[in-house]
Amino acid sequence: MKPFKNLVAALSACIILAGCASTPKDANGEKLSKKDINGRYLAALDSGKYKDGLSVLSKSKIKNQKIKDDFEKAMLLHYMKNYKDSYEILNVTDREMDDSITKSISQGIGAAIVNDNVKDYEATPYEYIYNNIFNCLNYYNLGNIEEAAVEIRRMNEKQRVSLVKYGELAISAEDFNSDKGVKDAYSAFNIS
Repeated sequence: MKPFKNLVAALSACIILAGCASTPKDANGEKLSKKDINGRYLAALDSGKYKDGLSVLSKSKIKNQKIKDDFEKAMLLHYMKNYKDSYEILNVTDREMDDSITKSISQGIGAAIVNDNVKDYEATPYEYIYNNIFNCLNYYNLGNIEEAAVEIRRMNEKQRVSLVKYGELAISAEDFNSDKGVKDAYSAFNIS
């Protein structure tokens, strides 16, 4: 009976500590909420001060938002015309987005038991597609038309998969790879 009590006490302590472990701080050591960080970032973005926005994202260190922060860093670098660094970050972020899908199941269980801060940021379908759009623009601006075309093909494939996965319309196997199937799906969702 005593080992069982010790196990319960240890698990309880882990749950309590995990629930409090991921509070970000500013440069002065003050605790910052995600709302504070987002506000600072959006203010810099709205005023066109992309370097300031990049600085806010670099200092935020919100553990579970690495994908989101990297994605936004890459966009800021793109706006600053630093296309090479932008596409390098986007290529890593694309792999992180794919990996996050497999992690989300186990983290969802942890988030239900402990708290939502345990769960990593999971990209939305449009962010997957934006990733390719910005990468296409980065490659185009660097004069690499072949890689830009690859990003367009990747984007098209992600759109097809998203329409099947999230849509109410199931595209038949023979129509999946045809323009007709995609056009039918677009019209079913009132997408022009």
